[in-house]
Amino acid sequence: MRKWTLSLRSQIRSLDRTIVSSNQAQAKAKLLIVQADKRGRRDPTRAKQAEKEAREMAREIVRIRREIERTVTIKAQVNSTLLKVQEAQAIRQVGESMRVGSRVMRQMSVLTKLPETRAEAMKFMMEYEKNAVAAEMTDEIMDDVLDDVLGDDEEVGIGEGEVDQILAEILKTGPAAQPQQRNPLKAVAPTPELLPAAPQTATAEQEDEDEEDNEAIMDQMRNRLEALRG
Repeated sequence: MRKWTLSLRSQIRSLDRTIVSSNQAQAKAKLLIVQADKRGRRDPTRAKQAEKEAREMAREIVRIRREIERTVTIKAQVNSTLLKVQEAQAIRQVGESMRVGSRVMRQMSVLTKLPETRAEAMKFMMEYEKNAVAAEMTDEIMDDVLDDVLGDDEEVGIGEGEVDQILAEILKTGPAAQPQQRNPLKAVAPTPELLPAAPQTATAEQEDEDEEDNEAIMDQMRNRLEALRG
């Protein structure tokens, strides 16, 4: 029983760390979406690529949020199981004390040969057997809980509507948004003469390096998400 209790508490701590890590990954994905949005604003010729990157990161956010929701559900189930194990442990401890008491009563029965003493000893033994069976059922309780949580692990597809909702949430776009607040990833590119002059410090090489860095970050986040699923 004590081993189960320690194991379950360790699992709860691990799930807490997973939730924290997932929230950090979600914050990073949001930042990458904002950065892609800014690139699309600065250079309309790269708006299509920026939109592709932003939508890909929005899909990652949908997956991350699903993982967080699933992890929170598992944590609640593990907490529930921990309470049941602790309850079963208390029952077993009562059973152990009853077994000691029944042994004493049998000794008294041998010494005194009183039928009343033998009857009392049988009551103790019957109570012990009942509680021992209850303690042994803990294995079945834990198996049932894990089956309920992990039984259906198929990933549901991500719809475009979910992606649009994530982008609207992060970029503050939607029917009520002001025109200048609308998602530039969906806007029509302005004519070249209306484009602001690009800063001289921003070179094509720097932009390529930024894209490579963002791609590396996205790969890291995908690997982290796969690790969470595992």
